[in-house]
Amino acid sequence: MSKPLRSRFLRAALGLVVVPLLLGGTVGLGGCAPKASTEVAAAAEDLSAIPAPEGHLADLFVPAPEALWTKARALVGGPSAFLPQSFGALAATLLKLPVAVAAEIDGAVPVLGASLKKGASPAQAAIAIHVKAGGRFIDQVSKGPDARFTAKLDEASRITVLTTKSDTPGAVPQVAMGVLGNYLLIALNTVDLAAVGPYVVRTLPSRPVPKEDVTLEVPEAALTGPVLTEAQRSWTNTRSTLDKLGAPVLLPVSGTVDMLLGVLADSSRARLTLDLDPDTVHARFTMTPKPGGGAATKALEEMAVGDVAPILDLPGSALMGMLWREPAAVRAASIPRHADALAARLGPDAKPEDKEAILAALRAEDSARGDWVALGMSLEAIGPNAMVRAPLVDSEKMTTALKQLLALGKLASVKAQLRESALDITTGKTVIENLAGDVQRVRFERVQAKDVKSGAKDPKLLLDEKARSRGAAPSVDGTPTTIDLLYLVTKDALFGAAGYDPKETLRSLVKAPGDGSLGSNAAIKAALAPLGADASFALVIDPLRILAVRAGKSAPPDAAPVVVAIGKTPQPSAMWGRVDVSAVVVQELIKHRGAF
Repeated sequence: MSKPLRSRFLRAALGLVVVPLLLGGTVGLGGCAPKASTEVAAAAEDLSAIPAPEGHLADLFVPAPEALWTKARALVGGPSAFLPQSFGALAATLLKLPVAVAAEIDGAVPVLGASLKKGASPAQAAIAIHVKAGGRFIDQVSKGPDARFTAKLDEASRITVLTTKSDTPGAVPQVAMGVLGNYLLIALNTVDLAAVGPYVVRTLPSRPVPKEDVTLEVPEAALTGPVLTEAQRSWTNTRSTLDKLGAPVLLPVSGTVDMLLGVLADSSRARLTLDLDPDTVHARFTMTPKPGGGAATKALEEMAVGDVAPILDLPGSALMGMLWREPAAVRAASIPRHADALAARLGPDAKPEDKEAILAALRAEDSARGDWVALGMSLEAIGPNAMVRAPLVDSEKMTTALKQLLALGKLASVKAQLRESALDITTGKTVIENLAGDVQRVRFERVQAKDVKSGAKDPKLLLDEKARSRGAAPSVDGTPTTIDLLYLVTKDALFGAAGYDPKETLRSLVKAPGDGSLGSNAAIKAALAPLGADASFALVIDPLRILAVRAGKSAPPDAAPVVVAIGKTPQPSAMWGRVDVSAVVVQELIKHRGAF
């Protein structure tokens, strides 16, 4: 195994205990404690439990590393033939340990880990792997003429630090290793080893055994401290980018994210788990509110949840389906910020009344619809098509609201932005065969551009008038110069489709429920079924079919879905998140080494 691969693997393993930063018991762990009758400790050390260190961030548990490695090899499939057969051999290979010590690594005893973070300093982490006899392990790697390591006791932490003899003086090793009791400790450096290692070895073995393959537990102090800080920072940066693009209106889920951050700030604990099944990889996240009916409890009470029928009712041609639910109060609270973001996009020509017109149109549209929106995406030979469906509480209000939104295109500031982007917007009705109702068309068209100095037209943007009348007018490079948005307002729902030629997409969307729907796909339906009626957000995507269509190849016979969802448990109320990835997708990712 190459040096870069070893480094990435170890850093990924250590990263399991700092995952929360990217989001920004009475039963002991059987076999974790030293067995005096058969095991020899590295030294007669005090291994009694100690408090969590300052800045304690998270604890990691891998209850059965040998069993997990067996599952992982089965999941990988064919390439697993080139991987170590046992967990001990895997650890020895990655850590450049003598092959003989693989038998000393006990894959039946949990791997433990922890992370901490103090102030603005980087997070520190350490992982502990159980060995059968700490003293014997040290002797095997540090004694004899061929020994590659030296062993030295660190008096403060009581860790016997292992150093590679071949390391260049002053060079920083890839990882730091040491032994405390009957555990081999691993960290990115010796400072982290000493700071985190004693807590991992002395305290975590007495904790309850999680049932999942991998578990990361985050305490209250970390949730309301560094985890919340990092999550807020990440979302602030992301929202700023979305606002600059005017994206909040196109993907109006920012209110839900704000609600999630509110729950995070008032939660007592969180758990992130991973389970490997033969067919699917399951990741789970749960966040439990503090007792007392605080902000988190109230936010969860207001959280809109329901079943995933709106996704299953999308056309069977959809390669992606997304559903989110937001209560009216959450949506209404976020509208002013959406209006600010869109008004800011209008530049110096914008007037105060322009922002008021945008605000009024957004509020009118919001008041006319229900509490969920379903989006879908399909790929055709000509290009991608997007689709949207939403329930209505008042169809007449929605018709009026959409006219208000389209009227914004007549504002002088909007016209100026369109001219600058060489775009034109036209509206009107269109007819779709076998589809009743007044279908409205909004056409976004790349128009003839003029040279700023000479006023000459750019020949690359000249449009063929006959092609324009058909809808998708091609440019000289074959790319269509028009995108159509078609929408239909019925008594109960709003249907919309956008793309170079979205007529068939809209017709399929309106007529989808039944045999022609996404719900008729057994794999997709089965993947979404576990969500029940408790999902607030759900996304299902079929990446292998998307790749096949993009490459002009035949789609795989069976779907291999990836599902991402957020929801809440009924009683006691808690927030959950989940990611389910088909094993076939994992195998393709490994086969192509991240070429996706």
